[in-house]
Amino acid sequence: MDMSLTMQYRQVHYERGLVYSGAGQYEQAIKNFSKAIDLDPECTIAFYDRGMAYKEIKEYKNAISDFEQFLVLIPKAKNKDKIQAIIDELKEKLKNPKPAKRWIGLTKADVARQAREAATHRDRDK
Repeated sequence: MDMSLTMQYRQVHYERGLVYSGAGQYEQAIKNFSKAIDLDPECTIAFYDRGMAYKEIKEYKNAISDFEQFLVLIPKAKNKDKIQAIIDELKEKLKNPKPAKRWIGLTKADVARQAREAATHRDRDK
């Protein structure tokens, strides 16, 4: 395939990804950013924007991978510190996922009491 045609296709997919991302259709955005990257593995901005889309759908491992690849391709990026902060934040989220909402604000005693009540109800239902 002609190199200029490949770059045009890459640009089309990248821009489609931006449109989908702006509309909150992150899965479609990811597909288009991925196609742009397939056509040009050094399309750094597609790695960044795909990372942001992954972040939005909480696929943190994929987001981290894309942000890290962006920094590999552009080690002296102007926004390097911001991207590194995002990576660090996502790694922290992977280590410490938030508890289920139903447990927020409850003490250990509250949780134990609710567990006893649930067990009592199960025993009565038998």
